[in-house]
Amino acid sequence: MENIAVQSLEGRDVEKLKGRCGKLKCSIVFEKSVYLDELSNFPFKGQEVLVDSSVKGVCIGHNIMNQEVVVKSHE
Repeated sequence: MENIAVQSLEGRDVEKLKGRCGKLKCSIVFEKSVYLDELSNFPFKGQEVLVDSSVKGVCIGHNIMNQEVVVKSHE
């Protein structure tokens, strides 16, 4: 379950994350270290970020695969 939380896969159909053996797919387990390494390049959820020179917001999520950060503006 830790691997699911680390990769922000909560809320997804757990059955789709299982392999034929009934356990969590091996790819999710092997991707964890890469995912954590990439995650270090992103702001933490809840961290204030500067979108441009005049707009501030809070990081509410990210998509590591697409290199995107989801920001909720303070406006």
